Amino acid sequence: MKDININLGTALPKLATVLPLSVVLFNLIINVISNRPFTNDEIFWSVVGVITSLYFGLFCKKIEF
Repeated sequence: MKDININLGTALPKLATVLPLSVVLFNLIINVISNRPFTNDEIFWSVVGVITSLYFGLFCKKIEF
């Protein structure tokens, strides 16, 4: 069995970048499939998710512990 060493300093920013974008994309797909319009709350949280993922993707390349 191999010893897997995961560096959380680089894994957490990558996860924080991918997770909000995947949630926004999943919400968009659900709204398109169900043929319902976006509400103001969904637009707001989609913008928050994109801004969050951009912040972590651009400025937090590595977290020092």
